Amino acid sequence: MHTYIKVNQYFFNVEISRIKMTYLLLFKLKPFNIVDGESSSQFTPSIIIKLYRIIRFLRYMHAGVKQQEWPIIQLPLFGHLALYNRRRDSYKVFDVDQNIVTTLYPPHLTNELIDRLAYYSSIGTAGLGPQYISSNAATNSYEEEYINEPLLPLQLATSQHSRAILTEITSFLHKLKHVFPNTTINRQSYLSDKSTRVPDILLLHDGISDKLSFISGAIEHLKGILLADVAPIELTLSHGDLHSSNIVRRNKQLLALDWEFVGWRSSHYDYCFFYYKAFKRMPDMNYGDRQLFYFEYLYHWFTVLCEDCLHYSLDDIHRTADWIIKDIEYFHAYEKKNFAADKPKQKV
Repeated sequence: MHTYIKVNQYFFNVEISRIKMTYLLLFKLKPFNIVDGESSSQFTPSIIIKLYRIIRFLRYMHAGVKQQEWPIIQLPLFGHLALYNRRRDSYKVFDVDQNIVTTLYPPHLTNELIDRLAYYSSIGTAGLGPQYISSNAATNSYEEEYINEPLLPLQLATSQHSRAILTEITSFLHKLKHVFPNTTINRQSYLSDKSTRVPDILLLHDGISDKLSFISGAIEHLKGILLADVAPIELTLSHGDLHSSNIVRRNKQLLALDWEFVGWRSSHYDYCFFYYKAFKRMPDMNYGDRQLFYFEYLYHWFTVLCEDCLHYSLDDIHRTADWIIKDIEYFHAYEKKNFAADKPKQKV
């Protein structure tokens, strides 16, 4: 067994020497941005600032080990760093020297992961995400490539840079559609299959119940709008959480990390998701497509919250419900401000 100590959201292997960890934090743990950040001094080189932050961080971490101030866990696998996924009750263990990420998952997720691992394999082979290496049912684990690249910088101060980023995102999504061709589905089947029932355990808490009922009502309202149309819906395989913190660039090509929410969604979902998170507005698209994105977006996060409520504290549930409600309010205000004339007239 190997000992890890939790600092912020990361678990660090206390068996790693300070010199080794200093090197890793300087050069190898790029996607995590553990000690990165803007310097307040214009005269001090950024590498010096980062080195100072690393030294201070490691002193802080090892003092926590000695004083037993921070959570400590034992994992059966060696790595330099680990991340805990609360909603999956799983750990990702990063062995930077071997460029391998091993996911340790609980036995009850085995059946769910069978299809997911098939997706991971195809995505990695196509160069759209980490290379899938292998799985081991006996140890409830699977291995992927560790991608040691910086996260995609979103310097959106200029329209030229914004257009360049969006061109790269569009190219990435076209490649994904080439690997997983689009399919069409009956609109009634696709929408009606999505239930917005609030779990009974959450109905016991008045504040949370009211918030989730509001979210559920907003989703059902969007469903009603969408069901007024009869055209089939075009689906494609979707990353599901495609924002800049889940994207890196390697050899001038984009790769997406963390495919936890991979699934079949409307063909414009990932592009709209990235655009909304980056610009806080919607791309140029018609009324029906915008409403479909709002519906899928809100339904996805509502479902995540309801299905995994047992893994979250009441405060976490409140915070998550609050930001979903803020998104609902934003979508409503955005439509009212920009597209009041775009809304179809109701037939009398």
